[in-house]
Formats: sequence, structure tokens, C-alpha cells
Amino acid sequence: MNPLSRYSQVRSRCVLGMLALALSSQVWGGTRVGALEGLPPTRKHPFETIGSVSRGARLGFDSFGRLVVVEEGVYSVLNDEVWLDLAGRQRAVRRPNIVSLALGADGSSYYGGFGDFGSVRFGVDGRFSGRSLVGDVYPEWIRTAIFDDIVASSEGVYFSSWNGIAYQSFGGGPPTYFQFEYLGDVFLVGSQAYASTADGELFRVDVETRRLVPHPAVERNREIVVEDAAPWREGRTLLADREGKTWSFDGRDLRAESPLDRYEIAGRVSALEPLKEGGVAVAVSGRGVFLVDREGGLLVSLDAPEYHRVSEMASNEAGVLWVVTSNSVDKVHYGSPLTEYGQRFGMFLDWPLVGFDGDRMFVVSSGLLYEEAKERGVGSARFRLADNQPEGGVYSVATGGARMLLGTRDGVFQPSDGGGFSPVLKMDGLLNLAMVGADLCFAIGRNEIVAIGFRRGKWEEVARHSEGVAYAPITHSTNRSAWVELGRKGVLRLWMDADQTIRKDYFENEDWNNTWWVNVGSIGDRVVLSTLDARKVFDEERERWIDSEEVDELLNRSPKRIDRVWEDQSGDIWATHGEGVVLFARAEEGFELDSYGLEVINDRYPRVVFGSGDEVWIVAAHSLLKVRKDRGPLAKALAKPVLVSLKAGSENRELVDHGVSFSHHSVSLSYEENSPSFRFFSGAYGWREPPTFEYRFQSEAHWTSLGAGSLLAFGDLREGDYLLEVRTVESLGRKSEPLQLGFSVGSPWYRTSSAFVVYGAGALSLVSCLAMLPSYLTRRRNRELEGIVHERTLQLESAMERLEENTRNAATLEERNRLAGEIHDSLQQGVIGAIIQLDATLTLPDLSKEAAARLKVVRNMVTFVKQEVQHLVWDLDSTLNSKSELGEVLEDLVRALNSTKPKVSIERSGEPVTLSNDTRHNLLRIAQEACTNAIRHSGATNVVVRLSYTPHSVELCIEDDGIGFEKSKGLAESVGHFGLRGMVSRSKKIGADFQLDSAPGEGARVRVAVPIGEEVQVFV
Repeated sequence: MNPLSRYSQVRSRCVLGMLALALSSQVWGGTRVGALEGLPPTRKHPFETIGSVSRGARLGFDSFGRLVVVEEGVYSVLNDEVWLDLAGRQRAVRRPNIVSLALGADGSSYYGGFGDFGSVRFGVDGRFSGRSLVGDVYPEWIRTAIFDDIVASSEGVYFSSWNGIAYQSFGGGPPTYFQFEYLGDVFLVGSQAYASTADGELFRVDVETRRLVPHPAVERNREIVVEDAAPWREGRTLLADREGKTWSFDGRDLRAESPLDRYEIAGRVSALEPLKEGGVAVAVSGRGVFLVDREGGLLVSLDAPEYHRVSEMASNEAGVLWVVTSNSVDKVHYGSPLTEYGQRFGMFLDWPLVGFDGDRMFVVSSGLLYEEAKERGVGSARFRLADNQPEGGVYSVATGGARMLLGTRDGVFQPSDGGGFSPVLKMDGLLNLAMVGADLCFAIGRNEIVAIGFRRGKWEEVARHSEGVAYAPITHSTNRSAWVELGRKGVLRLWMDADQTIRKDYFENEDWNNTWWVNVGSIGDRVVLSTLDARKVFDEERERWIDSEEVDELLNRSPKRIDRVWEDQSGDIWATHGEGVVLFARAEEGFELDSYGLEVINDRYPRVVFGSGDEVWIVAAHSLLKVRKDRGPLAKALAKPVLVSLKAGSENRELVDHGVSFSHHSVSLSYEENSPSFRFFSGAYGWREPPTFEYRFQSEAHWTSLGAGSLLAFGDLREGDYLLEVRTVESLGRKSEPLQLGFSVGSPWYRTSSAFVVYGAGALSLVSCLAMLPSYLTRRRNRELEGIVHERTLQLESAMERLEENTRNAATLEERNRLAGEIHDSLQQGVIGAIIQLDATLTLPDLSKEAAARLKVVRNMVTFVKQEVQHLVWDLDSTLNSKSELGEVLEDLVRALNSTKPKVSIERSGEPVTLSNDTRHNLLRIAQEACTNAIRHSGATNVVVRLSYTPHSVELCIEDDGIGFEKSKGLAESVGHFGLRGMVSRSKKIGADFQLDSAPGEGARVRVAVPIGEEVQVFV
């Protein structure tokens, strides 16, 4: 029969069941007075991670079972490990100052505040809004009330203030008010409420008759003022008065009683909190928090300094207590099988070792030896440096039965009966000790290995020395031998043969699996060697290697790779991995995998050490923990996850109402809300590390992990019905019952039945339109052709009008040229001949003065006629003006004038533009006249014609360097200067700006500026 099967028949016991049994009085009621324990695991939540809270914050629970921290204006909810501020900073919705919170028997949460109380409600934004229960009619004292305490019974809720009580029944109706001059506290005995006043009176609160009935219990004792209370034993409530003393009350008898008296724990009681599984937590100022069961048995002592000033506690599930300290809110796993030891207990832990000498416990760390301090009597364990420690430091310890040996660098020591430690063996270079049974120990050194045995009441050498080893960091003992882990080299087995000779068996690593370390463990007579990817089993009874399939099958049930294994006295197998411990508890058939509370110890590379009795210790790099198997089953079923938030829509509207459960297809979302987001809560806080969430959508075959979060979001879901399943999974693979959520997404407006009716009507209209389309296209084409014909007709008419105008202009120009030639050949030549004759006559010597005067007048008149005829000829003649661009015409003019003196030149600038015929003609005549005047009258040597094109005008300037004249006289003369008046007249005809600049001896300058686009059309 193999060892695993044989041991399963030795001692079978089931370690699975409900945690409530582990916490019952049958298990803990027998806790011995003076028992020394470590602190249970705690998880601290500093105030800064919660919000703007202080040590005056109050604790409560919402309808989902989540912890809520409230203070003035603060409503923070712990969703697993994430704090959610559901009060926010908005003030659009009424948000009263909250100072207290309680969960009612109806599943709703209730709040109390300044002059206000009510039920917790949340707005569409998912933030706290509150529904006040005060109503429109209320007594005057409500205005100054501060409802800082809430007591929930099975029938309603009592809101307590310093000056009165407001009772709200779950059945509805207006509140019932009871006024006090100064109220101490309201508490329940069973379902009956009692009120204690500041002057020591005690009243029974009768909500049926709305009366306060005095209770005689106080008169038989003494006046007490109750400040806190908690249900304790069956039918009795534990009270704490203003003096900090405790009493018990059953509705009839009030007697002084403290569950801590027999533990000699005295002090002012600052807070009481009932435990979910029965019993009560008592906070004592200056001492700590103490948990007692119904019978007064001490369960847990939290006497670390941070628990000396506790005024607020809360509990809503078995094994978990919430405590407000000076700077944090602590989650205390008082139901955990683990208790922790460390620096708070007087030790600095660095790869600690544990040893036991009878009922005395020792811890070795960093070469120092610590001993458990017994003088405290009750409370958490404390350690002190052991007296008379061996010199040179202690670095190894070995325990066998009730005996313990200590190893230094120079030898082996044992505890002395009178205190201190006496030498057993002097040995240079001692590395480690390995105890085999209770009477044999191997002292392993660099130079030699010595076997010492307990003979005739003392330790002595029992075998010849053997060659030592260079490295022996970890040893593992079985009933037959000692195994030494040599790191990469493999392992060494030490044992004694029948001749009392030390035997050594080396198992080289390179011959098996070339990894950096080989770990050693044992199950009965089977020694298990493990590496990163392989495992070997050695049977010490048969002295040979055996198949590892059975051991592999057991250890591979753990999702974490197992490094080492140990078997305790009851046959349970303890296995360690890199982050925690797994327990394979023996059951009626095989083993049950159990890791609750053990899987994560916040440290690396743990090892298991068995103490006296059934004590189990876990040591790691910087940790020392004790496993209390007397707490009963370690496993606890995972709670079913809870949906706490469902938001959808463009405004992220909250659709979950607290206390409402969702069933299949119970939630209908519009198509605009087809991107919902779900937030879940694991349902409990009993875990040390939060479980992860997995979901399955539409009954898919596989589950998908949410990672480290609890928020699940979907995007752009099509219309239809959906089924979402969510479960929690702990680190070793245990899974909760899945939560099933059904919801539906509506169709978009364009896929609704009414939309399809519209689509049908539209299709019919489209068919009709398609039938009419050819006729419509023909008519449209005809209209387009008609438009084209009309446009072409207008263009043709315009072209004909331009042609007709050009023809008329050409005829007019031809007629002008003919008339100009006729006038030049006849009239002008005759006038010139007359002027010549008059000039000859005026030179006759015998001409009288009177006749000469008259002839000069005639000559002037003829000269005027000549000039007028010349201007008429210029206006009619268009030979130069026939060119299209003014600059070219002026160049022709300059070339014609250069046949005589002075010299005439032209300068052009700018980009030429097209001018009307009249503008070009008048500018040309102005240039002709100005040049003619300069040639005939100025005596100039140079005449310059400048033509400039600018973006806004055309400028013509004629400038000479002649004798000049007075500008005012030249323009004012009524007779003569016909040319100047003609230039001014022509400028006005074309809307130009005319300027004349001249002075005697400074020449003359004529400037004409015509605005572009504003030329004046002149028709002759």
C-alpha cells in the first residue's frame, strides 16, 4: 500500500464547511486565558485615498453590502479595492450633510444629517441625492437636531439626535417624534427600543402609543448614561456608559458586566460593535480593540498602538471588522486562520527561523535570538531579546519534539534550565543544523559534519565526523534522514546506518535537470525534489526512486507551481509556491484544495514550520505568520458578484436603483443607450486580495477576464435580447456562482415598424416617380434647349448692336476725315493767306497809326478764326487716334513733333489698360495742344510727355523747361490762350482731374488724371 493511501486511513477529517461554524462559541469559546497571539491580517485604507475624511468619520453599509464612509459632505463607497466618491461636489441636486448611515432590515440604507434624515437615493448621474423623510410638518426641535446615530430594528429605523428621536416605520406613513431635553443613546434589546437620557433616566420607546415609558431598572442600580450599545448574548445587550464602564441589559435586569474583566483589561470603553456571527467587538481607550464571543471567550486582541484610540467600528459579514483609526480605515480579517508577527511585536524580521523548547517559542533573525514575552498575560504576543545569548550571533535553529538546539558560527548550544544557553558542541565554520526525530541532529559545517544524539539526558557526539560542505542554506528533515539543498549543485542526503556511521548521498543536479535550484519536501516517507519544470520522488522506506505520477497529480491541482511540501501530524499536506501557501486537506476521499487566507502572504518564498501540537508557522523573507487550525475550515465559498451600476446613453445615465435585483430581460435600453457600462462588486470583503471578474456574453463557450478592474463596457450593440454572465475567480482558480443579467436593446428609429411603413410609402412614391421620370427628363431637356436658344439669341442681338455701332462709328470717322481735309485745304489755307497779307500790310511805311491799329484788330480776329478752325480740324481728324493703345498714339505724335525744335520725348510706365475711344481721343488732343503751346510760346529746349498706368487711374503729364507764365493770368485771360481753355474743357468731358503748374522762368507742367472705369463718354 502506498504512503498516500495509507496516511489517508490514519486520520480523516473534513476541513470544508461554513466559516460561521469556525467562528462559533464551540470553537473559540475555549480560548485559554493568557493565550498569546499575533495580529490578524489587516488592510489599511489611508484617509487620503478615501476623501476629505478624518478620524471622526462614520461607517455604514449600502444596500449592496459595500462599506460606506460618511462625514460632512462625504459619501465614499469601497467597491472592492476602489473608493468611489458618490457625493461629488455638485450642488444642483439637494445633498445634505451626512453624519451617520445604517442599513435597514428592508434592504435600504438610511442617513442622518443636520436637521435632516431620510433614505439613501441616487440621481441619474449615479451620485448621492437622498430622499428626506422629515416632511412638511415637523416639530421645532428638528431644526437644531443632529441625527448622528441610527438604530435599525426589524420594523423600522430610529434616528437619534441629542434632543430627540425620529422613528420611521418600514410600513410607511409620517415619522413619529419623541423630544428629549438631552438624549444619551438609543439601543435595542431584541426588537424593543430604549432611550437613555443625560440625567440617567431610561425609557422604553413605545411607537404604537407614541409614549416614552420610564423603566425602573436604573433605579435599582444607579444612574447611568448610555453612550453606546451592541447586541451580545442571546436576549442581552451590552451597554457602555459615559464613564466607559459596561453593563448588560435584557429589558428587565440591568447589571454591571464586562466581557473583558477576566482578562484584566480595564479602561474606558469607547465603542461597541456586534459581530455578525455573534459576540461583540469592544474598543478600550489606551488598550486596543478586543473581540469576544457570546460566552466571553477572547477571540482576537488588537492592542497595537494604532488601535488605542478607536471610536468607530462596523461589521456586516462574518470574519471581517472595519475600524477607524487616527489616519486610516482598517479592514481586520479576524476570521482569518493567519495571525501576523513582525516589527510591531519587538522583532526585525530578515529570513526568520522558528524554534520551540517545550512551550517556549524562539525566533532567530539577523543573528539575534528573540524569546516570547510571557509576562503580559493577555493580548497580542510580544518578543524580547533572549537573555544570555550565545556570543557571535545565532544563525540556525533545530527543533525535535520538545528539544531545541541553536547554531552559531562556532558551535551548537542548548537552552539551560536556569536560563541562558549552554554549549553542546564546539565547531568552527558551522553552517546549519538538521534535526532527525527528537534525538538526532546533524551539525553541518564547512570542514566537517557531526552527528550528535540525545543520550542519557544530554547531547553528545554519536558518530565519526564526516567531510563538510561549502554551502548549506536550507535543510529539510524526515523521520529517517536530513536533506540539504545545495542550490545549483543539487541536494545532499544525510543519514545514519546501523553501524552509527554518517552516510552521505549526493544527487547531482546536472545529471537530472540543470536549473538554478532544487527544492526539497516530503510526504510521509516520500521525499519530493522539485525544480522549475520537473519533479522526482525518492522513497526512503524502499531506498529507491519511484514514479512521481501520483504526487504530480496531487500537486498539479494547484494553479501555482509548487516548490516544497510538508505533511503535518493530521495528514494534511502543506505546499508552498513563490507567493503563498496551499493546503491539501485530507478528506474522506483524497484531498481537498484549500487556500483561503493562505494564498497571498505579501512576501516571497515562504516555508512551513510545525510547532508544538498542531501549530503551523509560515516563515518568509520578512514575515512570520501562525496558522490557527483551531479556527476550523479555512475555505469559504466565494460570494456571488453584485451589479452596482449600469450607465448608458449620451449623458451616462444611471439605471440601477439600490436594492433592485435584475433578472433575465428585466432591463430595456433604447438604441441611443446601446453602449452600456456595468460595474460589479464581489459581494463580500472576506478575501485578502480581491478576486478577479470574468464574464461570458451570449452564452459563449469561453470566459473573458476583466483584469484588475470591475468595470465592463460594451459599444454599439445591435437591437435584440442579451444575456451577460459574470463570476469572480480567486487566485487559485476557485470560482463563484455566476450572476446572470438579462437586458434588451431597442431598435433605432429607422428600424422600427413605423419606419418600415414610411419606407413602404416611400418605395411606392419612388416607383411612381420612376415611371414619370422619362417625361420629366424630356420636359427638362426642352427647357434647357429653350434656355440655350434664348441665350444665343441675346448674344446675337448684342453682337449685331456692336456691329451696327462700329459701322456707324466708322462712317462717322470717315466723314470727319473728309471734312477735316476739305476745311484744311480751303478755309484754313485762306485764313492763313489773309493773315500773311495783313502782316505785309502792317509793314508798309506810309500806313497811318489809326489804320495800323484797326488792321491789328482784324489780324487778331483772323488769327482767332484760324485757331478755331485748327481745333475743329483736330477734332475731326482721327488718323493718329485710330490706334487702339494710347501710348502708341502718343509715340506717333512725339515723332511728328520732333521735326522741329525743341526736343520732345515720351516716358511710359505701368500695365496698359483699354480706354474708351472718347477718353483716348481727348487725352490725345490735350497732349497735342500742350506740346504745340510749349513749342510755339515757351522757348523750351526739352518737352517731356509722361503716360502712367496705375491700378486706379491713367495719368498724362506734359512738362517743359521754357520761360513759363503766371498760372492765374493764363487761365483768366478772356482773349487768347484758347489752348488752355480747350484742355480744361476736354478734361471735364472725360471726368479727368486737370492740373496746371507754371511760374515765370520755371517752365510749365500740365497733368491730367483719368480714374479707370469712370471715363466719361462724350458723343459728338
